[in-house]
Amino acid sequence: MLSSDETVFGGYANVAAGDDVVFHTEEREHDNRPRSMLVYAPSRTCVVYAPADFVDSQAPYDGAPKYAVPGLAVKGLGPYFGV
Repeated sequence: MLSSDETVFGGYANVAAGDDVVFHTEEREHDNRPRSMLVYAPSRTCVVYAPADFVDSQAPYDGAPKYAVPGLAVKGLGPYFGV
């Protein structure tokens, strides 16, 4: 997950990667899509959600890889579908 509300970006950490929150989809159709989820979305913020398999709940940490981005909690560089 990446959140522009992280303190490193000048935010208030209302939605932060370190919160280790798991969102579950529901079998409730919305906007012609079979599954949906409800999230807290503070104004003037941008949050990117990812499947739990990609999230590193320990990030950021000392000794993090050189590609680690403050406020970004992913296990690796991830797949690049659009390359």
